[in-house]
Amino acid sequence: MIEELLERNISPTETAQALVNFLNSELPAGGHPAELRFLRFFPSLCDCIFGKIKEDYRFNAGGWMVLNNKPGTSVLASSLGSSSNTPTYAPHRTPPPVDPIVVLLTQELIPVITSEQLPHAAYKFPFLALPEQTQLAWLAYLELSMGGKPSLYLSENQIALFRSSQQDSLMLYRRNKLQVADPRVGRTTAPTFATTPTTRARMTSPTMSTKPTSSPAKTEGKETTSPDIMLNPIQYYAFQMLLFPLAEPVVNNSVPGFRGRQPPMMVKRESYGESLFYQAFGSTLRYFLPYDKEHTTVSEFLRILMALWLETQKIEPTASLTRRINKRWDLEESWDLVRATYDPPCNKVQKCLRTLVVRLVADPALPRSLDRSWCLSPSATALQQSLYNMIRTTFRHASIHVPSSPFHSVLDLWLIWLEPWNVVDKPNATKRDFSPRNALNKNTKSGPTRAIPVIKYNQPSKYSSDWEPYVAANLYFYLVPLAIFLRRARELDFSANRFEASMMVVTRVMRVFSPDLLRSLQRLLNGELEPIIAKHHENLEPFAPPRSISLASLRPDLQKLLEEVYMERNKRSRELGALGRAFVKVEGMLSGSNDEKVFELFLNQSRLLGQWGDDFPGTFTFNLVQSSSVASAVTHDAPERTSEGTLSMKGREEVLNGWVKCNPAEIPLKGDPMRMAVKTYELSFVVGLTLALSDQLNEKLGFSEKSAFRFNLRFLADYRNLLATAICCYIAFRRIC
Repeated sequence: MIEELLERNISPTETAQALVNFLNSELPAGGHPAELRFLRFFPSLCDCIFGKIKEDYRFNAGGWMVLNNKPGTSVLASSLGSSSNTPTYAPHRTPPPVDPIVVLLTQELIPVITSEQLPHAAYKFPFLALPEQTQLAWLAYLELSMGGKPSLYLSENQIALFRSSQQDSLMLYRRNKLQVADPRVGRTTAPTFATTPTTRARMTSPTMSTKPTSSPAKTEGKETTSPDIMLNPIQYYAFQMLLFPLAEPVVNNSVPGFRGRQPPMMVKRESYGESLFYQAFGSTLRYFLPYDKEHTTVSEFLRILMALWLETQKIEPTASLTRRINKRWDLEESWDLVRATYDPPCNKVQKCLRTLVVRLVADPALPRSLDRSWCLSPSATALQQSLYNMIRTTFRHASIHVPSSPFHSVLDLWLIWLEPWNVVDKPNATKRDFSPRNALNKNTKSGPTRAIPVIKYNQPSKYSSDWEPYVAANLYFYLVPLAIFLRRARELDFSANRFEASMMVVTRVMRVFSPDLLRSLQRLLNGELEPIIAKHHENLEPFAPPRSISLASLRPDLQKLLEEVYMERNKRSRELGALGRAFVKVEGMLSGSNDEKVFELFLNQSRLLGQWGDDFPGTFTFNLVQSSSVASAVTHDAPERTSEGTLSMKGREEVLNGWVKCNPAEIPLKGDPMRMAVKTYELSFVVGLTLALSDQLNEKLGFSEKSAFRFNLRFLADYRNLLATAICCYIAFRRIC
């Protein structure tokens, strides 16, 4: 029996195969009894897929989504094959599947639970398993529904989601919480919901208990500690799927034969359960956001996703902050208008959000709707506010120094949203192309494929004025996160080892703002397409910025970024010396790319973005027009110090104003300079040999550290000197021979 397979949860492959057969043949032909049977085992099926929710409101590690390896055929298959209670596998509508679990989750289950032919059913779900901010928002909605003033801001998406059902147990939970906070609150003052036809239909569902419920006084303590919310089948499945990465259990990924820390390649390997989750999520998106239908409403799955993944940051509305600042607001204040409690999303959520954004941006109906008064689909429109806040809070609070930080994943997501014109059609896609890493979207089961290619930092923008309505519908996405990014970009590591990589991050963003796009932005700020901008402003309320914005306000942060990059670039240029600079130029000629070319591209893009003319504070010779204090500071790399080595008053001012950096590498060396730390351009094992040889020569000739001259052969450890010596020897050998 299917129920036995679900309860024992021994063989995922055979269980999925039996369920695929049931959903294909028995459920359509079984009528009402088959529907009741499906409604009874549906919660057990969700527990098998995701794992049961334990007392600590985390998922148990026994679900299919945490499998390390693909399950094979077990011994249970032979015993089940001879049982009369086991359904025989009928031919499938689709070709024989390679993996029944994937077929079950991506093709069969979702159409059944969204079918309108199924009767109304409700399933209990623990309220305390939701994120804390979602719990507070739900309780605030109860206050709003009772005519009170909610304790925090509620988005239109949250109101629409929470309005879908009335929760009696949640009302009791809220009332008891108020009693704990204030004992003067009476037990009979909180109103209760009246029974509606929908709730009466749900009470007769086989998934609900038909016994009389106990009085509130007897269950009051229990409801206070663990209230339950009632969800329909699609809500129940969506809550399980979208909460799974948030409450994911810690899985032991140990490999037999290794002890302690695992090899990096084995740790980073994507497990079968992860790939299963990504396939199920992508298939769910394709079902609820199809390309071949006209969307008029927002799917319930997308609303739950926004509530659980995007609207979990407690962020203060912009309107109240601007009143508090009490001055004329412009883009340079975008940093101060992001005050939130930031909780970084996990890796699974980051990847899935990218898949969602790609799905919306790659919609083929988007280019055809640019001539309308509003070109975005209802789903993209509903996503605007929560996505806008997530980008702002991540740019403001996430770490920028860690490559795996949400800052960089959200940066990619933001750039995809800004450039929908980069979408390309890929008709001959393979199975590998549909992995989440490649971010492809399939229009239909047999239709073409649309892809977002990875755009490099030096690729020119493909923007044209035809996309101006889209830019108007997302105007503040182009401006406000950019202002925050320019300030955070000064925190990037522009030292010698990371200069080129950090510059690529900056130029990837600045390349988006081509001359054509900047002209369109200026026209929109001057009043063009005002109805579209007004609707966009209304969608972002109360987090929309004031309407008075100018691109010129980006200049202060952009000039500080230029100064930061220039000082680091100038320092590295002096450290390399003439031979090092020549070597870098040769390397750039051979590879076609180096940090000098990236820096020149950055200067060109900065001139465009800052709308500078002849007053541009930078040239290709790395000269900056700066104030006298900044100019005096950049003449030396380290802050001014006293004779004892401590910072002087002028040195403190230089550090506090950011004119120079104070780090351990800039402290004067005490001791023998010949024995300084190994440099990045030196071979460590050759350094030891040259120092030993130098010491022997100096000892035999009587030279010491205080002598005016002594032998120092450490220059032979420089790989650039070794390479130049090898080239000279090769040329001399060829001439002799």
